Amino acid sequence: MKRTQAPDLFDALLWLFLPALLLCTIPIGFVSNDGLGHSLEFAAGSWHLNPNHLLFEPLGAWWQNLWARSGSHREAVDVLKLLSALSGALAAGLFRYGVAPRLADTRWAANHATAWLAFSSAFLRLWVSDEIHMIQMPFVVAVAWLALLCVERPSFRRALALGAAVGFSALAFISNLVLGIALAVTLTAWHLMRREPRLGVRDATAVGLGAALASTPFLLAAWLGSRGAPGFLAWLTRYSGGQRAGRTEGAYGFVGSWKGLVESVVRAFYGTASALVDLTPAAAAVRDRQAPPPGAVLGVLAFLAAAAALLYGFWTALRDPSKPANRGALILTAVWLLAILGFGVFWNNSDDQFYFQMAPVFGALAARMTVPRSRAAAVFLGLSLAGLSWNLADVTTHRILYPRQERMALLEREVHGACLVVVPGFDEPELLLKMSPTASRVPRLPLTKLATQHPVEEGMRNLTGSISRCLGTGGRVVLIDIFDTPLDRNPWKFLRRLGYDHLEIERSLERLPVERVSRNVGPFKVRD
Repeated sequence: MKRTQAPDLFDALLWLFLPALLLCTIPIGFVSNDGLGHSLEFAAGSWHLNPNHLLFEPLGAWWQNLWARSGSHREAVDVLKLLSALSGALAAGLFRYGVAPRLADTRWAANHATAWLAFSSAFLRLWVSDEIHMIQMPFVVAVAWLALLCVERPSFRRALALGAAVGFSALAFISNLVLGIALAVTLTAWHLMRREPRLGVRDATAVGLGAALASTPFLLAAWLGSRGAPGFLAWLTRYSGGQRAGRTEGAYGFVGSWKGLVESVVRAFYGTASALVDLTPAAAAVRDRQAPPPGAVLGVLAFLAAAAALLYGFWTALRDPSKPANRGALILTAVWLLAILGFGVFWNNSDDQFYFQMAPVFGALAARMTVPRSRAAAVFLGLSLAGLSWNLADVTTHRILYPRQERMALLEREVHGACLVVVPGFDEPELLLKMSPTASRVPRLPLTKLATQHPVEEGMRNLTGSISRCLGTGGRVVLIDIFDTPLDRNPWKFLRRLGYDHLEIERSLERLPVERVSRNVGPFKVRD
């Protein structure tokens, strides 16, 4: 076992403080719809406890209100990014201190492994995000650290602590309970392979007990304090604890058919791959049947380079699984893939928040790819650095340097004087209009709002009726990104699952006196 020494502590502190200082200092343009929605709820005090991420709302509200009381002039969403920045930096520091020294043979390799945790694409994107899903990652890294300790020297107390870490991580994101189940199964299987059935049963029991002791009291207290909540298990397993419309809840989850199974598996693998290097531009080009832009091609090449490097690390670990560092990397890989892919197939969604927890595995495999030192290892190291460099450049360009104010000004000019704005919803136009002090006063009608509240026929009547009333008073209706958009682009996929067909919406709107040709306004397609 590689003991933590002074250089490891020093490097861990650097990983903790330097990224936190940088991300808390530089302006970050990107804003998400979910993050904006949460920040508005926190400011209004209208948030509720959600069993899907019980720590999320109270911690986010406390953090935002703390900054507001201190007289901060930052936007609320930018305040939430600071919480993401600190949480991600803490996760990186913990990984460098507790996990990397147990998997890497040199100080350089430990820092390279930590770089893959920190700069894997989904982790990095949520590190600079206002969605604050990053608050779970210090707990998830602690789970990896304690899992390695349990493999090094099994004991009831270590397994109990591992279970407690799983429980606290589940309070931040409930699907992390699946991680605990996968750990219990894997540790039991490992003990059975070593002909230690009693130790297997002991460790699995301790993990379950620790998870229950850490999470159940808080979950029960939240359930008892929720007005009109269903039974405990129904409350725990329903989307948002049953606080969202049933139509919204029905848009997620596994579809019980062979086609549904294939789609769920594809989404899970795509989400996992994009957690390494973002493949969204390439997937969009394939979906839209268009020639991929240069950035999409470079992204695919960066993914292939990174995947090859980490697969080399996996192969290196697999060659000698008896070595403690190799065994640890393989166990973490097996557990995390089982849990993350399993939940991804069940939830049938490829969003970053369900896959960026793969970052510790990317770090674990990167720790083994520099062993042995050879010409091949040098080649794969070069591929690894290429992948890391692409992720840093990609997130800097599209997230940190995102021109929020410029695009907001474009839409402000378009909707000025309108009596209604129709947008798909859950998208960039809705977010920018909601954030704008002037454009937010113009009535908006997101299609996603109709879809989550009304069946198709009723929703379409509301849509056409609202437009007709506005036009009937001599007003102007602005339609943004309704026409000329790919059928499989979000939120159209979400809308289609609720019965709102894109082509049918277009036909219904084209019967009204609206423009027949869209005009380009920056990246947006607009009709009056």
